Amino acid sequence: MSLVWKLFIKLNTIEAKCCVKEGEKTCGCVLKRSGGTKGLLEHLKRKHNISQKDPSQIVSIEEPPVAKKQKLMFDYLNQSSLEKDIAQMICCDNMTYQQVSSSEFLQTALKQKYTNKKIPKIW
Repeated sequence: MSLVWKLFIKLNTIEAKCCVKEGEKTCGCVLKRSGGTKGLLEHLKRKHNISQKDPSQIVSIEEPPVAKKQKLMFDYLNQSSLEKDIAQMICCDNMTYQQVSSSEFLQTALKQKYTNKKIPKIW
């Protein structure tokens, strides 16, 4: 593994963040990586006096956090739920709850989608 990837974390396919600690602070500089590590190595040399030939110059680095995929609003809006599907049939298809809960076809379709849930009956 290149020295660069011990001192930078990949943020995405375009950028990397410097994790070299400077006293109590972390550098945190975000640089474009455009397919190579030359710019990242230059940053280490210029800002932190660290060269690839002498990795013993590293004082300390911040442990990179585990990257989580950030949820988007669409992830929440696109979540499906039994209640949401039933409400949509009632509102959009102008069905009564009685029709939804007593239709064998809808019961079967909803059971296939929501295997671990029971469709509630009114009576």
